[in-house]
Amino acid sequence: MRPWPAFESQPKAPIFNTSGILLFLARSQVDAFATVAAMRQRTHASCRIVLALLICFVVFRDIPICAGQDSAGKTLLKVNLFPYLPHGSNGFQQLTARIKQEFAKANPGVELQLTLEDNDSNNFYSLENYKKWLQEDYDVVEPDTLFLTALVNAGLIDAWPDPDIANWPRPDKSAARVRGKTYAMPHWLCGYFIFTRNHTVAAAKDGDSLVAALAAADAALTKITGNFKSTWDSPCLYLDCWEETYAPKDPSIAVSTNLDSEVIRELRQFAKQGESNGRNPCLDGTYKDNKKAAIQFANRQTEATFGFSETLFYILSNAPNDGSVTIHSLNLGKAEHPLLFMDGFVLRRGLTEPQRRAALRFVEYMEDPATYRWIIMGEDIAENRVPRYLIPAMNTAFQVEPIKSNSYYKVIFDTVQEAEPFPNDKVPELHNDMSTEILTELEKP
Repeated sequence: MRPWPAFESQPKAPIFNTSGILLFLARSQVDAFATVAAMRQRTHASCRIVLALLICFVVFRDIPICAGQDSAGKTLLKVNLFPYLPHGSNGFQQLTARIKQEFAKANPGVELQLTLEDNDSNNFYSLENYKKWLQEDYDVVEPDTLFLTALVNAGLIDAWPDPDIANWPRPDKSAARVRGKTYAMPHWLCGYFIFTRNHTVAAAKDGDSLVAALAAADAALTKITGNFKSTWDSPCLYLDCWEETYAPKDPSIAVSTNLDSEVIRELRQFAKQGESNGRNPCLDGTYKDNKKAAIQFANRQTEATFGFSETLFYILSNAPNDGSVTIHSLNLGKAEHPLLFMDGFVLRRGLTEPQRRAALRFVEYMEDPATYRWIIMGEDIAENRVPRYLIPAMNTAFQVEPIKSNSYYKVIFDTVQEAEPFPNDKVPELHNDMSTEILTELEKP
């Protein structure tokens, strides 16, 4: 993890009551005229009153009428979206422009300020950033629900009204809730997959058979590429493998530095498949930028690669129309029972009722199958357009074309139906220590 500056609260701008100011000025004017009559200085007092009115107009003309409104009286909604999405050469400029345009057309009374920036200062895996954003900067934020309990415990977010969950895949229902209340409205799911052109590797149903298939594959190719050297990926790959080994047990009990020896055995044998020329790039940070592993696979330099479903975007961007690429849930344990991450919208504590209504309308727009379709299919990307292969957190999004007919999305949909969510508690506090212990075990000869 990168170091981040400690959070310091900033004083909030004062809220001015316009009607109170006008009443005060009116009373001042009456008192002034009475004084003028008594002192026979009406002309000079009137000049002073006019001057005071001019000063008030200049000072207060650009101050919103009340909290949560812009100068035009619209409800102001400030949103920071989860930024780790594939994009084209223009970044997210066209994507954010289209979201704002479509939302504004349907919601003319809301002024949407949208942030979508993939840079170091917008790190979505820093609890300190969430504290600042949800106290100072944004009304709605889209965190990974690994952080959800921490945000609730910090008193940063309010629960949403009870939603209709009929359209939610199974992982959403646990990931979104803390102590019986819904604190996150689902948007994206995410999980680990393996990508290969080798049908035996693709057909492996457990960790042992996967390793055997990789070991028997083309000796001229590196067996596997992907990244273990991460304070987030290594503990999450461990938790995923733990669940596939002990399902249907609750994976939250595995969030600990007391590592399970069988899970470590399964992880180690898979990680060793990354060894090449006396070193292991999967463990030394070579693939910290996961795109590098995807591009090597696209160029047929490796037997397989592993990563999130959106890895397909980078593979097929570099190997257009390569129909030989297959995808399968990454099964490192004893059964096909994967864990999925979820990104969901959270509501800053203490919003006004108009802001809450605007936030709900924004969530409804982002969860609409039509919105999912154009974002997933990359309609905002001008050149070399391929689908982003993000996983929608709504079942209905899988039923719209061309997502419904896409062969990769058929595999992804089946994976979603089998999955459970990563725990939404304890991981942010323990991920660094878990990573240290796990990588130490994986790096042993």
